[in-house]
Amino acid sequence: MIFDVDSTTVAALSVVAVAFVFGVLAAPYGLALELPAVTVALAVFAGTAGFACVMVPVVMDLVPDAAGRRARWALMVAPRIARIWRLAGRNATGARTALLVDRSSAVVQRWGIRPVALLAPVVGRWLVPAAGIALGTDRLHLIAWAVAGCAVWAAVLTAAFDLLLAVLR
Repeated sequence: MIFDVDSTTVAALSVVAVAFVFGVLAAPYGLALELPAVTVALAVFAGTAGFACVMVPVVMDLVPDAAGRRARWALMVAPRIARIWRLAGRNATGARTALLVDRSSAVVQRWGIRPVALLAPVVGRWLVPAAGIALGTDRLHLIAWAVAGCAVWAAVLTAAFDLLLAVLR
């Protein structure tokens, strides 16, 4: 036989594939296969980071520049409209939404793409390329922060699910 692959390697590769498709939610799958937590964390990181490295350039290439310009314009105008809406004293739901838009735009203006890319594995992996288009950021900078977010959340969620399974056993 040319390749002699054991079942642990196949299980780890399946976790990588599941993480590529479903993101950090592959951590419980890897732990259910009774892989060590470190192996699961590395496999989840490999899958999610692979997704970020493939999809960010693909999505940013497919979206026309005009759409990016319109999104950047909307990001500049939205906080102003939110402040006016909040000051006008509209209904409570609209005021809370306006406050959320105002605060989130302040975070994005201060920190740029970093918080969005760090939270993307948990909030939504498609958020990274969309935010990159809207903010007009550099691809390599965006990918680097997305991979850092993948590393952090793969480790944190694998440890959390492993602890949960240890408590339940």
